[in-house]
Amino acid sequence: MIDYQLHCLPDNKFNEQTFNEYYTELEQFISANKSVKYHVVLPLENFDCTLDSPVIQLSNNIRIVSARSTFYPDIIEEDKNRWMNELCHEVDYYCPPKFFLEIDRIMKRKMVLSENKNNIIGDVREKWREILKILRLFSEGDLSFGYAYLYSKLPCEPQYIDDTMLVYKGNYDTSNKYILKEDDIKNLQLLFKKYTSNKNKEGFPQSSINYLEDGANEKKPEKRLLDYIYGLERLLVIEKNKKRNSLATRVANFIGENKEGWIEINKNVEFSYNRFRNKLSHGSKDEVSLSKCNEYSKTMENYTRQAINKYLDMVDKGHTKQEILDFIETVPFS
Repeated sequence: MIDYQLHCLPDNKFNEQTFNEYYTELEQFISANKSVKYHVVLPLENFDCTLDSPVIQLSNNIRIVSARSTFYPDIIEEDKNRWMNELCHEVDYYCPPKFFLEIDRIMKRKMVLSENKNNIIGDVREKWREILKILRLFSEGDLSFGYAYLYSKLPCEPQYIDDTMLVYKGNYDTSNKYILKEDDIKNLQLLFKKYTSNKNKEGFPQSSINYLEDGANEKKPEKRLLDYIYGLERLLVIEKNKKRNSLATRVANFIGENKEGWIEINKNVEFSYNRFRNKLSHGSKDEVSLSKCNEYSKTMENYTRQAINKYLDMVDKGHTKQEILDFIETVPFS
């Protein structure tokens, strides 16, 4: 540990003041049975941001940090080696991450020092899965997380968390990069707040959000398309009431902003449902064009994202699921 801290000194030169600061913190850490603040660090793969600031604060304890701000330089090289070893059969090159996701956590000292990192993994796994869902709910793009690392000023250097379940390779496509712009930051912060403050409410669209996530992780376009349709069905359809409008009509009623938009949405959803959903869900691939499937899966992804966000807005304003479903039936465009 001391060797690592000395290595991090400016120009690798010994500085008595810096050494004393590290030594004092180490002494306090060893002698006291206290908690330690640490960061869980995950490289953001296929992610870029046009913001000049080196830090994007998403909430009090979650932020995106830029690699150019000298955070975690050693992790980039380690991540490259693991990435190339495991994904060389899927991608023929490696693009170093420009940004990292950083999550603050508080942990008891004995847990940080433990060689068994199951405690750490259990403490944060659901948190970064939730963060990934929020990011994908906010915008399109084939965003993935790299391997997770534990980082704290003391008592140790960054540690690789050896659990392949934590890696989100997803549908990795560098032509579809996930990009945040400066104008996006405030809206993304609002979505984080809206998601976390409503996730335990009755009517929160968790299953539809999960389907959106499943579609993003699916490599086959026909399966992605099914995930998005299932997500819309869980969000907007009540099976018990046969008199309710069709899925295509309900999606168009919910997110169509004008008559022209309603007609286009209704047509695309109806085509996707009749041409793909009914055939694929019963195992038939006859006459199913993969190129068409890919085209419509992107369209349905956008509809699913729009519908979930609007639904979440209404939940945040206090509407119940029944009120939202009743509202869909009364939209004038239908």
